[in-house]
Amino acid sequence: MFHVKHRALAVAAAAVITLTGCGTVAAPSGWAGPVASANNLVVVQDKPGQIVALNPKDGTEAWRYPDTAKPASGGGINSRKITGALYASPVINGTSIYLVSYEGHVTRLDTQGGGPAIAGEVDLPKDTTVVATPRIRGDRLYVFAEDGRVYALNTNNLSTVATYRPTDGRVWGSPALQGSTLYIGTLDSSNLVALNADTGATDWKQKLAGASAASVGSDGDLLVVASFDRAVHGFDAANKGAERWRFAGDGWFVSTPLVTKTTIYAASMGGSVYAIDKSGKELWHRNWAGKEFRSALILSGDTLVAVSRDGVAYGLNLADGTERWTKATSASVDADGLLLESNLFYITTAHSLLRIDPTNGAVQTFNTQPPTSGK
Repeated sequence: MFHVKHRALAVAAAAVITLTGCGTVAAPSGWAGPVASANNLVVVQDKPGQIVALNPKDGTEAWRYPDTAKPASGGGINSRKITGALYASPVINGTSIYLVSYEGHVTRLDTQGGGPAIAGEVDLPKDTTVVATPRIRGDRLYVFAEDGRVYALNTNNLSTVATYRPTDGRVWGSPALQGSTLYIGTLDSSNLVALNADTGATDWKQKLAGASAASVGSDGDLLVVASFDRAVHGFDAANKGAERWRFAGDGWFVSTPLVTKTTIYAASMGGSVYAIDKSGKELWHRNWAGKEFRSALILSGDTLVAVSRDGVAYGLNLADGTERWTKATSASVDADGLLLESNLFYITTAHSLLRIDPTNGAVQTFNTQPPTSGK
């Protein structure tokens, strides 16, 4: 009965997240967060199936992909269309950028010449859908499909090296990677799975994690799973995933927990931000009635930044959670943010880019759309 309840809860939660924040599965818009390129540009999805690289200082456009105004030639920008929207954030590996769309289309872009050119692309098997951000280990790109399959692709030519299926639960959060082991949380099976990334063998599996859409947090042998069961769970990776502790909150935990050497910070859909020590005990928490947090918390110096789904940004004192500043925007934010060059960047559901100064909360909005008159 426990698992039946959790499966029903996860299905309901997934429907709420999808319908209220990011469109429907039939016409997804994607919640991929911004990432930093090798030369510190902000790379972000500016509309479904299109990415743009912006200068973090002034928001000016460095390049976009695909760009129909610049056809491919001589290693220049390639204008081939991406198949589908991006829920998985782009993955940067040197001058390579890997894009994996919801529809299972994988693209490798090479930015060595400045602008991006296609260096490889492949379609995963029919009806494969992808929400989780991939992981890279050595010369393998690990892509985590919604149906529990893991595709290990060659990072150079995107050929399939191996396919594993460690779980039949849906995977939305990006697994933690420690050494040669991937720790995978699931949305509706409540499983936490330890997968050997080299062999595909399941080292262990347990069902105490609760349904989770968040990426798995980790520090050494401690694995941290934020769950729809209104709890944050701490597990021991060295002891076959034995549960060390369970911290009860005031709502679903959807955002990925922030794990530091001493403390875990987690934000709930009940409007709370919690600081938890490594034994699972609360250090402090703050609550804002009516707020929901889906975007992961970001630490900048001794300021913890939380951005609610309705676009209110809070700068909190790390020691006790007291507010240093609060800034309201007119935006809606579901995607995780990026800390780059002492500023925070968030993409809105309307595909504008917010730059927030973590010292005082000053907000600047950059338009990510191309000029209507062309270049």
